[in-house]
Amino acid sequence: MNIISLETDVTLNKGGEKGYTITEKIKVNSSGFVQILTTSSRVEETRKEELFIRPSIVFELFNYFNSFSYEAFSNADYKNGIWMLCLTFSDGSKRVLLGEVKDNQKLNVASDALRKLLQKPYLIAFDNKNRTEKFKTFTISLTEGDEEIEKVIFIESERKLKLYKKEGKKEVFIEYKLDLWEIEKLRSCIWDELFFDYVPPNEEALFDISFSFSFLLHSDINVKLPYSYSCFYGPYYAFIYKLKEITKETNRFIIFSSLALYFNKNHYVYLDVTFPNSDKKYRYVSKDLLIKEDENVYISKNNELVNVNVKEVESGLISESKYPFINLEAIDSTFYRDYCFPIKFDKDKALDNFFAAFVNYKECSNNGYILVNALSKIINCAQNCFVPTDTSDMSDYHSSSYLLIEDNSNHILPCIFDENDNIFSNCPSFSMMPFIDYLHLILDSPGINAGMITRKNESLILTKELIKYSLTWKPISVITAGSYKVEKLKVDVIVLVNKEKGSGFRSARGQMYYYISDQESAECAMKLFDDISFAGFYSLYYSPQNKDDAIYKLSNTWKALNKERCLDMYFGIFE
Repeated sequence: MNIISLETDVTLNKGGEKGYTITEKIKVNSSGFVQILTTSSRVEETRKEELFIRPSIVFELFNYFNSFSYEAFSNADYKNGIWMLCLTFSDGSKRVLLGEVKDNQKLNVASDALRKLLQKPYLIAFDNKNRTEKFKTFTISLTEGDEEIEKVIFIESERKLKLYKKEGKKEVFIEYKLDLWEIEKLRSCIWDELFFDYVPPNEEALFDISFSFSFLLHSDINVKLPYSYSCFYGPYYAFIYKLKEITKETNRFIIFSSLALYFNKNHYVYLDVTFPNSDKKYRYVSKDLLIKEDENVYISKNNELVNVNVKEVESGLISESKYPFINLEAIDSTFYRDYCFPIKFDKDKALDNFFAAFVNYKECSNNGYILVNALSKIINCAQNCFVPTDTSDMSDYHSSSYLLIEDNSNHILPCIFDENDNIFSNCPSFSMMPFIDYLHLILDSPGINAGMITRKNESLILTKELIKYSLTWKPISVITAGSYKVEKLKVDVIVLVNKEKGSGFRSARGQMYYYISDQESAECAMKLFDDISFAGFYSLYYSPQNKDDAIYKLSNTWKALNKERCLDMYFGIFE
């Protein structure tokens, strides 16, 4: 018997006896149609979401829950809430499971499966271990005494950031239209738990700052703090800093200019941590302003994740580190906190990077990460491609008849990104489709063995294995080291040491160079990676003087501290 529909009905109790309830209902049918209804007893509004998921996802979802079983405890009091799961089969029969909403390993796995397959991380599911609901609006106010002198307002429906400033009798208004990825960056700083347990010290300051966040279903957040470095708590600090990055306002507003005096890109968070069964402290470095003392975090040690306890948190410049910065290991924030920083890639540069990656892949002992990472960048550009067909009916590209290239009994489906690059003289027409759909088409079609990206006179083969890995791969910085000759690699920037020319970019004969005056300085090394990445380049080559060379030694540190950036680093043979 096959499952033809899946339904969940969850009632979550919030705030004890005088609290409220949230109800979540999910229905998925065999055609891939998904409906999610969320209501709350504290508001009259109901949130309704409808979407379609691919047949392969429907199959995976139904197949998982077909084998899912759960037996509720007879003495369960259901004080946290109750869930119901109903599976309907093709013969008309139904299987219904009931249980208490609770933190349970079996329910955790089932809940994560539901959130992952539906791509809805905020679902209550069966364990209520979801990410906090995203805010709809927020207001930040800076006051001096009883007078409001600055304000920042965001309203989701408008996707605008509105800045207000009072300068004597003059009032200044500025508006910024936000991209979706910028909104997600702001939301990644905020979740409920950090606000409710924080009580600022009783300290007087010249200004006060107030934060107000509004949600559809959950409780609103209203907090007022003295505008003092000793009172300014992590999440608020990070949130303001993200706003400063987006608006580029560093001098006109007190909210941003005061922070600009305190924090810059050479400013880091230093942590003293202890390992399990030991009181000895070890120093690590991070860029995560949300880390708190007495928090348990994960670090990478000998290729394994180790849980450590944070004992002390300090911040300062590289020169203010108690220990040599070059010897500090970095804490990778993605090991312990689920950030979502979308990375924006330039479409043309991502394509150039992919063709260059094939050259470098052959020179670097067939390091598969180079290709997977490069293809993942193109996927994340969310661009369209053109696929040659032998029919003029383009109303549905899923049913189109495609023009395949036969090569040694392989059937290859090519694509181009620019119609001017058409090399198929016998192709009557093209079907335009999202590039990610083109890749799924290759994976889902038994008659197609591989794909091929063509550009002018260049062509690259995409194997099904490469596509499969790249679709689920998040772009990262890739570091490779070996006996590479720079003239055989294709990179955006070549790094050279020249104490006389100082630091900075130089261009010669179509190649970009970056000169550094002191390869032994940790500050210069970290600045080098920042400068190349912020300038929009994707790859660099550098030949270290030895294994203790600061640029080479700090490459992994920079990679761990800057997960929101991608920079492929090739290190040549040690001289």
